Amino acid sequence: MDHQALPSELWIHILDFVEAPGDLARLILACRRFRTLAHRPLYRAIQWLEPFHTAANLQEWMSASLTDMTDVPRTLIVSHHNGFAEDDIVHQHHATGHHLAEEEPQFLFQVFPQPPPNHTLLHASVEDLHERAPGAHPFCVSSVLMGPRISSFTHLNQLTFFDTTLPESVYRAIFNLPNLRHLCIEYCTLPSLAYTDEVLVAFTNLPIVHLSLRCFSFMFNRQQPMDFLTPYFLCTAASIQTLKIDWTRKAASFFSYSDALGAANYVLAQNVKDVEIRLPHEHLWPKQDNIARRLYTDALAIFLSNSPTIESLSFTHKLHAFHLPTTALPNLTSFSGPMNAAVLLLDRPLRRLDITDVLRYHQPFITCMEVISTRQPELQSLGFLLPAWEDEVLYVVSSKFAYLRELAVTYIVNNPSEQTLLSMCHHFLHKFPLLDTVRVFKPVLLREINQHIGQTRNLDREIYTIHDDNLGPGSGSDDDVREFILTWKRVCPLLKEVQYEHKSVWTSCTDGSGWVRTPTKNVLTKVTEAMELKWGMSS
Repeated sequence: MDHQALPSELWIHILDFVEAPGDLARLILACRRFRTLAHRPLYRAIQWLEPFHTAANLQEWMSASLTDMTDVPRTLIVSHHNGFAEDDIVHQHHATGHHLAEEEPQFLFQVFPQPPPNHTLLHASVEDLHERAPGAHPFCVSSVLMGPRISSFTHLNQLTFFDTTLPESVYRAIFNLPNLRHLCIEYCTLPSLAYTDEVLVAFTNLPIVHLSLRCFSFMFNRQQPMDFLTPYFLCTAASIQTLKIDWTRKAASFFSYSDALGAANYVLAQNVKDVEIRLPHEHLWPKQDNIARRLYTDALAIFLSNSPTIESLSFTHKLHAFHLPTTALPNLTSFSGPMNAAVLLLDRPLRRLDITDVLRYHQPFITCMEVISTRQPELQSLGFLLPAWEDEVLYVVSSKFAYLRELAVTYIVNNPSEQTLLSMCHHFLHKFPLLDTVRVFKPVLLREINQHIGQTRNLDREIYTIHDDNLGPGSGSDDDVREFILTWKRVCPLLKEVQYEHKSVWTSCTDGSGWVRTPTKNVLTKVTEAMELKWGMSS
């Protein structure tokens, strides 16, 4: 069929389903008509992951062909930029020392044989950079166009900064995005702002709904007054419903309203429903409980007590010396975290519980299950982690939770035998008539990722392979897997999702025609978490 015969509306609808930017770029090169139609879906999701590629992309946005497309981008990811220039006018500078005229694209190529400290990137002049390393090859490009360009994307919905040093102008860019709903800042260095009532109001009026603020550091000018605004003031946006943060000492001070270096008249978001808190690593906790309470857990209890709207709470890593008033979190329905925190929350109206620390079999596991089932007999979702697979754990669970809709059992070593998988429905699953999701698999542990990623900081682009025989039970073809899933389905007619290995999930077709395997999308999340092991959490 001649593609010219199809109407443009149909082609636009088809191009909307092309996810890979590379595929869209190839379509643009195919013919002039595709070039016209594919530009808009191509620029909906932008990724500035390399400094030099970013420079080329910014040059493209300066062209006349894109002047009417600033309303197209919906998502933007900025990653692995070591610094942005703050001057109003900078000139392109090559390793040869030649300067371009002012009318040329205004980029600053910073030349160093090795990346310098972040603070030198923000204010160093071109001449200083050249004097320090006159024969070096440029490794990083910074642009004064970055902030204004981001501000021009008026329909931008999602903005992500990852492993990047940001200038003060990034705040102005965020303030100028009326449709921004998702903001993610991770492993970045940001400046602080001088306190003014206008800036504080601008933070409060941000339209952000989902905020992730993790593993970042901030700089402040020692000449600024003591009242200054740190990046934590992004958490005062009144519309925030989802919040992901690292619980450092600075965070503890801010969220408990005891920050000595901040404005005293701020108010945290009052409608937060979903909170994920990454606690310090085990080796970073103070050995004395009274110090742990003073630095971390007392402030955490204050924050949670002041947030009655929270419905879902997640803790990463263990929690020490933690106590919570019985009146806190009255609307909590979902919790993920260590068992010592879970026992403090079992009187809430929980429907979902995920125990993240290792529950050793036999007696500690049985005791935990008895405590949970006694206080939450109608729990709908239960997940736990075992040091090694044991068939007997299913006997314990099936005898105590009759209303489960989702069951997730993860383990570190060993695998259930094929016979166990085949007989699971007759021995255990028939006791869960409402069950619709079963997960029994060995997860990828952060220490395994850390062994494969090497020493690179570009972890999100590192490709690693972990042998399949270490991650799940042996199985035959997809037809064999479908066969034993259908066996489970006969016992659990509501079953819709099955996972027995970390890299894929089997889901039931909506039309009831069968089961399909889909890859999981948690690799980037795990690699991002692995960066914490290499960088550590800021204090």
